[in-house]
Order: sequence, then structure tokens, then C-alpha cells
Amino acid sequence: MNNSKKNILFMIPTLECGGAEKALVSLVNNLDFNKYSITVQTIINTGLYISELDKRINYKSIIKMKNKLFSLVFSYLIHFVIPPKLIYGFFVEKDNDIEVVFLQGLAVKIISASTNKKAKKYTWVQSDMMDNYLQLKIFKTVQNNAECYRKFDKIFCCSSGTRDSFIKRFGIEDNVYIQQNVIDDEIIKKASEEACDYDYGNNFKMITVGRLVEQKGYDRLIKVCAELKSEGFVFKLLIIGEGYERERLWDLIEKNELEQYVNLHGFDANPYKFMKKSDLFVCSSRVEGLSSVVIEALILSLPVITTNCTGMSDLLGDSEYGLIVDNDEESLYEGLKRFLTNKELLKHYKNKSSERSQYFKKGLRIKEIEAIFDEKEI
Repeated sequence: MNNSKKNILFMIPTLECGGAEKALVSLVNNLDFNKYSITVQTIINTGLYISELDKRINYKSIIKMKNKLFSLVFSYLIHFVIPPKLIYGFFVEKDNDIEVVFLQGLAVKIISASTNKKAKKYTWVQSDMMDNYLQLKIFKTVQNNAECYRKFDKIFCCSSGTRDSFIKRFGIEDNVYIQQNVIDDEIIKKASEEACDYDYGNNFKMITVGRLVEQKGYDRLIKVCAELKSEGFVFKLLIIGEGYERERLWDLIEKNELEQYVNLHGFDANPYKFMKKSDLFVCSSRVEGLSSVVIEALILSLPVITTNCTGMSDLLGDSEYGLIVDNDEESLYEGLKRFLTNKELLKHYKNKSSERSQYFKKGLRIKEIEAIFDEKEI
């Protein structure tokens, strides 16, 4: 490696299709390669975003996934049996100037056991640690998790709500900051121009994008659509994403005879071409850390309605740039009904979304994060 550059390691569990994973790729691909030599290391060698890493980035993985049975056994051992200091010793290079964990979990445990005395250690928290805390199997106790976090020089939370929940969960307040993720607005805008042959018909066009999991609240969104249909509203909801709830959601669609109203499209690598054709973006989530896809909707000047999850006030203010409703089915129904009956409201939020899009230019976030790595004030 070039010794005139800072060597930065980013560790993340996988590069599967999630908001944090996508944000990491956007970050590392846009850092200054004249200043930094960058390594991205996953715990498990899987994920569509691996292929999107810039070729100048050194990609590594701990579990190679060549033999499925061996990989499963090894995964269990490194998660629950092998001491993290041994994992660090065998699998992590020791010449890094900065070691970054980009998502909570095993990577936090590994880097907290770092023996590299010279390296600054930073971690990004991407989830609401009160409503979406899934770490106890890895850390055994909350206190054990907290002890790992205390070994980092700085902890960055992706929203003010995420920071609040982190402090409440772990009782750690020193060196805990807010730093939003990098979203590559230029790529999103370019991808939105791709030809899209999906036909919404002459209906009010709603879209949502995300994994088909309980957290995203698509079950209650479908129930809201059933209520709106019963009142005579004409619309089409496009759900782009895949996940374990597909069968359950399809059963709800069939039960409520919504086949002509709700489309489970499945995963698409370019949801932006669909978003560009839509009238309204809907976030029905029960829990978020900071919704990347809401940011993407704002970048495309798409009006937004969302349930009140962690991070939404950071993105939308007090319903200034998008409509935030209470996090329940009835409030989501009332909010969607407002958009279906009030074209001026839709026009208002389209203008406000366009205004807000300027805040999410990737250059602003990159400047902030490079200042962190260079230990400068901005």
C-alpha cells in the first residue's frame, strides 16, 4: 500500500441489499482515492453490492461460502465460540490507520478486540436500538455489547432518533454523534431516466420499496388499501422488494380482492425508474433507523408520506418536506386519503420534496466524513 495514504478498513456483515450496505458502497466509492487506501471486509462473502464496489477498493471476506456446510459451521463458531481477539488476529490486517464498523453486530465485537494501537476506531449505528435490538445472541448481555462500544473512539448514529435510542439502550453518551449516510444522488437521478415499461394505467400511482419483512409494515399498508378500495378510490400500489413475507402479503391481497390495486413486483436493481413514474412514495414502516429509500424519493422530487419512525423528522422536519403520520394503521389510512382527495397537497409536497433534495447531495456528506477521517473540523 502507498504509505502516503491513510489505510482505512470498513467492516460490515455482508453486502446484501439493504440500506446500510448500499450506503457503505456509496461512501467508499466516492472517497478520495488519492488520500485513502480502502479495504472493505465482510463477515460473509455474499451480496449483490460486492460487484458495485469500485475496482480500486480491496475487497476481502472472512467466510468464503465455498462449501455451504463448512460455512454454516464456521459462521456459528465465529459468532458464538471463537474469541473475537482470535478472529481479529487471523483475519484483519494490522496496518490500518482507521478501522470502521458500518453496521451493528459481530463486526462491532471483532473491531472492539483490535490489537492495532495506532488505528482510530469508529462505528456507525444504523438501527433504532430500542425498537430493533437483535444483538443479544451475539453479545449475550446488553452490558457486554456496551463494553464493546466503549472501545471505539467515536460512534456515529445515522439520525437524532437513532442516537437517542443508542444512549437509552447502552447508557453511553460521550463521543456519540449524528452523521447521515452517503446517498449517491447522481447515480439515482441517472438510473431514474432508464426506460420503464410498467403500466400504472390511469390510476393514482403509489410506490414503496423495501424488503418484504414485518418491519416494513406492508401488511397494514395492504389493509389500508382494502379500506380505500371499499370507499371507491382508484389507485395502484407498486411494492418493489422481496422477502419472507411474500406469501403472507399475497394472501392478504387475494383475500381483499386487491389484485388490480396492489402489485408485489419483486426485487428490481433499479427501482428509481418506477419511482420517477409515480405520484407518491409511501413508507409504512413500523421501525427504521434512517430510511435511505425516503431520501431517494426526495432526491427524485417525489412526494412522501411516512409513518413516524426514527429518523423521519431529520429528513422531513415537522411534516415540512413530507407528510409524517402516527405509526398506526388508522393514521396511515387518513394520510393516504388526504392525498387521494387533495391534488393541491400532492403538488405542495412535490415542490417541498424538490426543495429538500438539495440537502442530500453526496458531496456534502463526503466532505463531512472525510473531515472525520482527517480529524478536521468543518
